[in-house]
Amino acid sequence: MPRVRVKDGDREEVREILGQVLTFGRAPDNHIILTDRECSRHHCYIEKVERGFKLVDLESRNGTKANGQFRNQHLLQTNDLITIGKAEIVFIDENAPAPAPRPAGAAEGDRTTGVVAGVKQRIPAPPTARTAPVPAQAPAQKGEGGATVQAPASPSRRQDRRERMRRMQHEQEKKTLTMVFCFAGFFILALLGVFFYFLLSGEKRDDQYSRDLFAAAEKAERDAAATEDPGRKAILYEEAVRQYGLVPSSAASYHKAAQRKVVELGEAARQARGEALARRVQAEMADIDAYLKSRQPPDTFGTLNRYERLLQTVPADHPLRAEILKRMEQVRALREGV
Repeated sequence: MPRVRVKDGDREEVREILGQVLTFGRAPDNHIILTDRECSRHHCYIEKVERGFKLVDLESRNGTKANGQFRNQHLLQTNDLITIGKAEIVFIDENAPAPAPRPAGAAEGDRTTGVVAGVKQRIPAPPTARTAPVPAQAPAQKGEGGATVQAPASPSRRQDRRERMRRMQHEQEKKTLTMVFCFAGFFILALLGVFFYFLLSGEKRDDQYSRDLFAAAEKAERDAAATEDPGRKAILYEEAVRQYGLVPSSAASYHKAAQRKVVELGEAARQARGEALARRVQAEMADIDAYLKSRQPPDTFGTLNRYERLLQTVPADHPLRAEILKRMEQVRALREGV
């Protein structure tokens, strides 16, 4: 009867191969449940074929060794050593082809090693009759000592099912990624749309605002040109300068023209301010002279006080300042003569 001898850590057991398939792995639905961490949930299986028994790896993560070499499939001979991580499984079948003869240099009494297909391996002691418990799931088979063994689904069918699951998972991931990229694309397009909408609407608002400012500034400029009062003219020019200065830089077509107007009208406002000051000072000087002549004797003290107050309102670089100082000297001379 074909069987396997399993050594998994401290546990050893012998299991007869009763059905067509004997599976190995960490999952509870396997015939032989291994605890080694390098073993996959469904690691490999032994299948009965026309020429005997064949070992098939189920695309496990760490692979399956047969007689020390990694194999995906291997036609088993008796005493072949199967290694899964640190777990060791020896296939025993008296009806299988005999292993290759032992080399001449091997000790006759040494039963711990042997050579199978040119690979040195352990030859285990005769199997014992212990059988580890197997999860009871219908349908079941009779095992050694009358124990029941669950017969899992065919490995080929399980492998096909896993392949279908992998394909379905791959398709689902592709769909998810496609949805994520589409959502991200729509979100970016929406953001760009909102950005350009506010950008264009902001430019339109700035253009309208600039047109309104230009209209107000041009009206103040026309009013300033029409008035003869230099003080009023200066006020209107300064108002026009203020309106032109409010034109935003985002309205490029209006901003440059507004800056030129600010410089031009600023100079006109300063000239109007100077002319208004000159008129006011001249009028005040004429009034002071009239006051001086109207007093008998002349009120030189009061006249000097008025000239001093007027002098404080005139800038130091103004041309009329010299005229005020000259008249103050004349008043002082008149006071000394009196």
